[in-house]
Amino acid sequence: MRLLRANRSSPGAILLECVLALALLVGGGLTVMMLVDNASNSVQRVRDAQTATDIASSVIAQIEAGILTPEALRGDSDSWFSPAADIKQASSWKSWRIDADLEPTTTEGLSLVVVHVFRDVGPNAPVFSLQRVVRLRGPVADGLGDSDPIEALIEQASKR
Repeated sequence: MRLLRANRSSPGAILLECVLALALLVGGGLTVMMLVDNASNSVQRVRDAQTATDIASSVIAQIEAGILTPEALRGDSDSWFSPAADIKQASSWKSWRIDADLEPTTTEGLSLVVVHVFRDVGPNAPVFSLQRVVRLRGPVADGLGDSDPIEALIEQASKR
């Protein structure tokens, strides 16, 4: 009966196996890193689209309510964004620009508002565009800015 001998590999074969294992490990790691990077970019694109949608909807609502006009809404967010707004929202809306256009429709009293939302960084193509037919209101004569009789009474009481 023959004795089984241990299979001895040459040092070159062991080195080749180590290099091959290392190459597979590095390749797998790079693949995982690329997948994580792609997923991160995808999440950022979804967040940008969601923010752009929120901005466009807010702009249309402000136009429809008569708070702002499409001409006043052109440009970066500093020209149309209220500084008294929520801090979290303010920080996410600071790097956006909008362009709002007003087009007449065939129906009297209605106008087509087209809002394009752009990101300040990156390509100059709109991230999101929204079109809505709205009934425009002029400046509302509801006494905004007029003196309030209750406020006058409070001022008189505080002076005493």
